[in-house]
Amino acid sequence: GKKAELQHRSLKALKNNIPVGLLEDVSKRDASLNGLAPTAFWQLLTKELAPVPEPQNEDCSLRPPTEMDGRMVNPKYAFVETFERPEFTGQTERVLPMTKGGKKKRKRAHK
Repeated sequence: GKKAELQHRSLKALKNNIPVGLLEDVSKRDASLNGLAPTAFWQLLTKELAPVPEPQNEDCSLRPPTEMDGRMVNPKYAFVETFERPEFTGQTERVLPMTKGGKKKRKRAHK
């Protein structure tokens, strides 16, 4: 029944290292996480000690807006942490057609 299903989901979450917490914890979280998964969280990243080398542009007059006045280049750093996530393919298995108003068409149940 329902209890077995919930136990299975809990064990799967623990196996996949998904953070577990109370519903109140989700409602108390920072507003910057609104719209993200309930398990989303902010984590400070650690920058590497040495900056990443600047790319070599063929045209030296091309500069980012923060360096237009000829000031020194802002150093950019990589981060020590790495993240594992599924590959983003940008595809769905089935695409639903859109109506003229921009909403997805739904199949109607036949009576």
